[in-house]
Amino acid sequence: FWINAIGFNLIWALCIFYGNSALPWVILLLVAHFLFHSQPLLELSAVTVTAFLGYLLDCILTLAGFFRFDQVQGITPLWLVFLWIGFSCTLRQSLSYFREHFRFSVIFGAVAGSFAYMAAANFGAVELGFQFWHSAFLIGAIWALLFPSLVAICKPLENWLCS
Repeated sequence: FWINAIGFNLIWALCIFYGNSALPWVILLLVAHFLFHSQPLLELSAVTVTAFLGYLLDCILTLAGFFRFDQVQGITPLWLVFLWIGFSCTLRQSLSYFREHFRFSVIFGAVAGSFAYMAAANFGAVELGFQFWHSAFLIGAIWALLFPSLVAICKPLENWLCS
């Protein structure tokens, strides 16, 4: 639990503060996650699906003008892809508590998701398209739906892949 939670927070900090220049370290942490995981193929499958969905949503928000990034290689900077992979690595480990606690996952998603994006904006990793409180509210609403959905996706994926 703690190694996974600390590992993601390290990935978040590296991506937010150092952007693409931190990618070798971020990739090293992600490779270690999969190498030491007890079910690496199942984990890779769950991470691939959830990271893709989360990143797709961020791309849509970027195309809509809600997010603006400096280091762009396409729609978003490359570090955002790896940040989503890192976050997805927590869904079956340190954030697995929320699988059985839907109400808490809605609240946690709204608060933590909004906090993470607002902190990233405060540190200059992303520019938001609206004023602070409007952005915080919109991100909170999105994450109140997104986080429980991502956590919920992992269970049927496990059942399908393990059967």
